[in-house]
Amino acid sequence: MRASQLASAAASGLASGGPPERTKADSKPDTQLLPTSLVAIVGSAGGSSSLLKALESLHVLDIEQTAFVVQLHQPLGQWDQRLLHEIEAAVAPYNKAHRTKQLTVQEVPLLHTLIAPGVMYVCEPGFVIMTTQLGEIKRVRSETANSAGLNTLFSELSTVQSYALVVNLIGVVLSGMAGN
Repeated sequence: MRASQLASAAASGLASGGPPERTKADSKPDTQLLPTSLVAIVGSAGGSSSLLKALESLHVLDIEQTAFVVQLHQPLGQWDQRLLHEIEAAVAPYNKAHRTKQLTVQEVPLLHTLIAPGVMYVCEPGFVIMTTQLGEIKRVRSETANSAGLNTLFSELSTVQSYALVVNLIGVVLSGMAGN
């Protein structure tokens, strides 16, 4: 039953261009549709090159039940969706090696959306990531996003884990300035 529910959720998510959105009428999440692992990747301004280098090895992993959340500390004026396209290109070898288990790259949504396995959510500068105890994610504009965004992300994702909605929560901190 679980496999068919995941296939149905994946199909509906792909058909609509993303994972299914939840409504306020939904009182508790269907944890069978949530990822078993959630990887939070945060980084400094130079972290984007480190992120792209790390993603080169992604194709050797079995990450079917994993969701990723990426938030890099970047100047506000530099967001032009270029990073989103670079990440999509970096996960292409994974998608080629695992044709039945595609990893989708998308911006963190503005509205509460159920965190879905097989999705890499990328947050643009000037926003912080918020989650709910129902396993939903969204982005919210914040004046302190670059200084507080990384701490906020780890705190928010620990809430998802504390409600036992994901089994594994993995934090990755990247840097990349001065040739690191």
